[in-house]
Amino acid sequence: MATDNKYDRQLRLWGANGQKALSLSNIVLLNATSAGTETLKNLVLPGIGSFHVYDSSAVTETDVTSNFFVTSDDVGKSRAEVTCKLLSELNSDVTGGFTHADSEGFVNFLRAQSSRSALVIVSDVPLSQLQDISTFCHQESIPLISVKSYGLIGIVRLQNGKTPHTIIESKPDNSVPDLRLANPFDELNELVDKFELEKLDDKDHSHVPYVILLIKAINLYKETSDNRHPPRTHDQKSKFKNLVKSMSRNFDMEVNFEDAVKESYLAYTSKEIPYEVQEIMDNTSDNDVSANSFDVMVKALKRFIENNGGLPPLHGGIPDMTSSTEYYVALQDVYKKKSEKDLMVMKRYVNEISNGTDITVPSEELVTFCKNIGNIFVQSHRSISRELEQQLCPENNNSLQVDDEIIDDLVMSCMDPSSPASQTPLLWYLGVRAGEIYQRQHGYFPGSQTNATSKMIESDSKKVQSILVKLVTNMKLNSEDLIQTCIVASNDIASEIVRFGNCEIHNISSVVGGVASQEAVKLLTKQYTLLDNTYIYNGIASIGGVYKF
Repeated sequence: MATDNKYDRQLRLWGANGQKALSLSNIVLLNATSAGTETLKNLVLPGIGSFHVYDSSAVTETDVTSNFFVTSDDVGKSRAEVTCKLLSELNSDVTGGFTHADSEGFVNFLRAQSSRSALVIVSDVPLSQLQDISTFCHQESIPLISVKSYGLIGIVRLQNGKTPHTIIESKPDNSVPDLRLANPFDELNELVDKFELEKLDDKDHSHVPYVILLIKAINLYKETSDNRHPPRTHDQKSKFKNLVKSMSRNFDMEVNFEDAVKESYLAYTSKEIPYEVQEIMDNTSDNDVSANSFDVMVKALKRFIENNGGLPPLHGGIPDMTSSTEYYVALQDVYKKKSEKDLMVMKRYVNEISNGTDITVPSEELVTFCKNIGNIFVQSHRSISRELEQQLCPENNNSLQVDDEIIDDLVMSCMDPSSPASQTPLLWYLGVRAGEIYQRQHGYFPGSQTNATSKMIESDSKKVQSILVKLVTNMKLNSEDLIQTCIVASNDIASEIVRFGNCEIHNISSVVGGVASQEAVKLLTKQYTLLDNTYIYNGIASIGGVYKF
């Protein structure tokens, strides 16, 4: 269908609520590198509210070769100003701003406008500075994305702040409809009783919704069953399916009965509250101080379930099914009214819980919450500063302990290498980190000096290899076969890191920008689950991987 709404296609992904969240967001980018501007470009196009580019650099000839948002005419000009101007031209709905200043003042800049920053993106930031930014954003619960394009390697790292990231619309690929056939509510039973199948003509009989058929069938099954219980064993479930078939007049010609047989499990299976949702409620107490509207709604949900026989508020929607318009609308109306009734109860609980606080829960947010009870999700990321504390141990000889869960995850990753094993993204992440540690120690990236001699390159390679071996030892990965073979016993990765010289290649930056902006949209809209917590792209072999650090 033709439309004059330029956001039409993306609205089909994240809806009006998601688009509103984007339009109210303010994004801050530190360093308008190729990867940084590619990320920001992909956020300006779908319509964020505003952005601000903070950069101390002037445009160089090197920028021109990798960054589409500068030209040769811009060499010598403020990179922040040039990229801000060109990015602003992409979408008239978005307001852009820039600051040309030393990056050492970036944390103070964020502190001055922390209430406005919905998301911070940093690109190619030295490790010591990245630690400071990470610590500040974590304490202020400002989401942070670090992007890096290093030769043929791209890295995206997420950090969602001290307050866990809450997701109301995780939108799983597969979800079971909330029809309550195993626990029908009174209004639904009343509608079912109105259908007298034996009195319907063949046309109407073939258009009775499977919801009605299954409730009638399960009631009949219980009446004729010896134990008067719903089917539990395989034989009992097969018997129930045959019972549904026997209720049809011509099974091969009645699609609604075919639907009923296909969905027969709904009649004897109660939709359980997912483990993740139960865990969220278990970690919430009425005595806790509510931090935000999500906390209030979770407390209200917990109270609702306790007072409603263990059942959450009804979703209210029904899937497509074989039915006449009259029957479908009648069924739809019953579910809609029941969901509205449950919503009113939830509103009462929300008002009781939020009374005396400054927290308000908008009606549309509560409606969305009630329609996604089974899909709410909470994610926490270890801060980048915590990760770096442990990884930088080789420099300061501290003996910080790595989280056991992190160790276990990385060890498991080492046991499942890519093919060939030497191209496993984890290895190249470690190589890039070694290059960054080298820069921290020497003030420049290995292999990046102009007019470097072969002797200097060889020296850099040996130093990076030494750092890399210390890094994997400090991360307690040095005993893994993959690490022993590809890092400890080989300097191939160290040599490539030196050869890259921290240069940016636009096609790698494009991949990084695509992944980072996708995760940024998830953070801003609070829809879909985030990657946890680092994406690494190996452009040598076109292999990507997600790892937890």
